[in-house]
Order: sequence, then C-alpha cells, then structure tokens
Amino acid sequence: MDESDQLARVGDFLYSDGSPLDGFMGGEEAANAEVRRRYPNKPFCLVQRWMLVDLIVGDRLRAEIETSGLLRQLVYAHEVVFDSAGRFLAGDWVRSSLGLASPKDGFFETRNTVYVLLGCGCTKRAEYGVVFSIH
Repeated sequence: MDESDQLARVGDFLYSDGSPLDGFMGGEEAANAEVRRRYPNKPFCLVQRWMLVDLIVGDRLRAEIETSGLLRQLVYAHEVVFDSAGRFLAGDWVRSSLGLASPKDGFFETRNTVYVLLGCGCTKRAEYGVVFSIH
C-alpha cells in the first residue's frame, strides 16, 4: 500500500461518519462522581468527540485477542477532557487499549483505565493497521 492510500484510509477513519451512539449523558461533574463510585480504584479518562472502534483483524491476531480475554474493540477520542492519572492533557487525542467488556452507559473499561464517553459519539469498523498507524 502506498503512502497516499494509507493517508486516505487514516483520513477516512478519523473523519467519516459512523453510526451514532449515546455515551454518558450527564455533565463532567456527574461523570467524575459516577466513575469514582463504579470504579473506585481505577484510573479514568473523560473523553468527548469519541468513537467506539470495532477492529478488523486477521485470523491469527483475532485468535490472540480472544485467547487473552479482550474484545476487538477500543475507543479513539479526538479530545481528552480530564485524565485522573495525568497521562494526557485536556485537548489531547487518545486511543485506548483493547476493552474488557462492551461499554455500558458510556463507560468503556480496559485493563488499565476506564474511559467515560461523554455525550454522543459513534461506532465504526476499521482495520487494525489503520487505527494503530496514528501516532
């Protein structure tokens, strides 16, 4: 695949429409309180302008992911609102690691972090290589 084709795929992933999905519909203060109540000992990250990404992977990688007990799903957010562990600044973009379980009420849990998906976002399918080529 040439560089212009790869750039087109990344652009399509980042900016094309996905299927609308509601996240946590309360404000930042309510999200902060709820995530601390549900996951009292886990770092969390409030995000907006987010997408829930179903990864398209080959058979070998699919088997590895399934064996590890993870989903072929992650969150990509164009904007971090707050990161309790201080890893990301407000306004940064973030790509999560693979999820432990499908999101519930706007909460997406990975092994290390809970992502609170603020407001409305979308779902998309994308190739693993496209999603992880973004740095």
